[in-house]
Amino acid sequence: MARASALSARIHAVARSADILWGVLIAGILGSAYVATLLPGVYTFGDTTKFQYLGKVLGTPHPTGYPTYLVLNHLFVRLWPFGSLAWKANLLSAVFATVAVAVLFKLLRAMGVDPFLAVVTSLSFGFTRTLWTQSVMAEVYTLNLLFVAATVSCLAVWHLRRRDGYLLAGLAIYALSFGNHLTMITFLPAIAWLILTTDASAVLRPRNVAATAGFVALGALQYSYVFWRSSVERPGFLEMRASTPEEFWWWVSGGPFRGRMFAFTLEEVVTQRLPMFVEHFWADYGPLTPVILLGVATLRPVRLNVFLLLGAAGSAFYAINYDVGDVFVYFIPTYLIAAVYLAFGLRGIGRLIARLGTALVASGRRWANPPPSGSGRPPGLARAPLVFVPWLLLLANLPVVDQSENRAAAVATDAVLREVGANAVVVTAPYHYSDYQSLMYSVYGEDREKDNIRALWAAQPGAVAAYLCEDRPLFLPFQKEEVLPGSDVYAMRPPAGVDRVGLCTETGPDCAFAFGTGWHDPETTDSLWRRWSDGSGRLWVFAERAMEIAVDGELASIRESDRVDVLVNGRVARTLDVTSTGARSPGPIPLRLDAGENVVELRSQSPASRTASDPRQRSLVVHNLSMTGGGPGPACDFLL
Repeated sequence: MARASALSARIHAVARSADILWGVLIAGILGSAYVATLLPGVYTFGDTTKFQYLGKVLGTPHPTGYPTYLVLNHLFVRLWPFGSLAWKANLLSAVFATVAVAVLFKLLRAMGVDPFLAVVTSLSFGFTRTLWTQSVMAEVYTLNLLFVAATVSCLAVWHLRRRDGYLLAGLAIYALSFGNHLTMITFLPAIAWLILTTDASAVLRPRNVAATAGFVALGALQYSYVFWRSSVERPGFLEMRASTPEEFWWWVSGGPFRGRMFAFTLEEVVTQRLPMFVEHFWADYGPLTPVILLGVATLRPVRLNVFLLLGAAGSAFYAINYDVGDVFVYFIPTYLIAAVYLAFGLRGIGRLIARLGTALVASGRRWANPPPSGSGRPPGLARAPLVFVPWLLLLANLPVVDQSENRAAAVATDAVLREVGANAVVVTAPYHYSDYQSLMYSVYGEDREKDNIRALWAAQPGAVAAYLCEDRPLFLPFQKEEVLPGSDVYAMRPPAGVDRVGLCTETGPDCAFAFGTGWHDPETTDSLWRRWSDGSGRLWVFAERAMEIAVDGELASIRESDRVDVLVNGRVARTLDVTSTGARSPGPIPLRLDAGENVVELRSQSPASRTASDPRQRSLVVHNLSMTGGGPGPACDFLL
């Protein structure tokens, strides 16, 4: 008996060592691919660029705050010795993703999947398109994936082995995960199911109750970060803030995104959102989808299967009902659980092949490398082609996800900084959010503060006009700073150019400053920039004194022909004939501004309508709209 126990222990030790080597192999392959395709610097999407410098300055992003990610980001970019700040922040996402896939491998092994299939499945998941895209740039989603993988793994092993240590580890990781992404709440029904159906008394043991309460407290305590950063004088960047419990709750429960949650009717969910999810799922797993469904049908034990299904469904349900453009990243936890089913689907196919092989041998036919009767192990040669599955995914997705040569945002930002020089404020419009974050990265991430350069997003026109015309300080709300009079002021204009503001007239310092309402946010700021109106686009213009200006740009209509009125302060100044055959300039339109606030309006005489490709109400479009003063001089950009 002693010899048998010693032999069993030795076998388990060898298996554990082999699993470690397999895990290292997986990490090496995925890590190499992620690093080779890593984004080298800032990105053309503002949230990614924001996460590239927020860790360093310990700022706060949009809701729900992500304090765990920011602290880990801060530590990593401080300790990692190589690369630029942006590159290090991007690398951190690759690290999180690689570790998460290694955890998936350990989970599959704990569930009885043999090493070959566990490696194939893990690498296949690592090379799925959505996960790979988030592994090469600074974002919070690969850390969220790591929390999901670790939580599911610990609780699944607890269910299989009934050791309280795994239960407590799973609950601790789950509680801490809320400091990164509050969508982890969608896994609560799955966790409750598994605990109640496995051993409900386990969480009621006094020691476990105390430990769980401590985990919850630590998880909630992470959000003291927001109160801390809200209280400091110069927080770097403070988008989410909390000076009172009420303000904190508004932000942490979604803030301005609340209205986007569960925003669809049942009909819209069935006819639009579910097909959208299926389309995204197929883009990631494609022909492997039937194998995943086979895994759903064959995975045992049943309670563990239900646990995984509830987790996948809860995560997908929230994402399907969330009205945001980048909803595809919210499906990553569901894709992780799909990878577990993929392994069991592959195993089911392998066992079917084994049975067929045994049947053929029994009938007297030749079979290469037949398995022992009843072994249930697939023939080695029969499943060898599975090794190509992850590599096919790699080759298919590599051209789409590779960011290694993407320097467009960095080049554009460098051009702006060269033009404005030092001692300048660059004012960006709401649609210039990505450009604004790139400037913020340069100023605060790469220490351009010493050049006295500041960036101001979605500025109040009156405040900028007062700075230019009345020498009042200009307040930067996200940085809690004031810019004293004396800096040059520039306005961004597409594509990634700048215009000096405040020199609109021949005589010099007279100024006008504008911004717009009633315009659809554009999806790009490149040379094809367009801005659509739903029929009445307004430009609020502040002028120091009464002045003559000229408005120019290119206009087009969604209809074959239309007439567009140009109004100033409610009075029609000119009517233009506009067609849908391409944006054309009507020539400079002279307008007379009163001192103070003016409203310049472009109003279509035809009603707005929708098209099959765009559900928004649209009527007219403008391209590179600008204004100039009555005399020669630089253009003053309309900040639409």
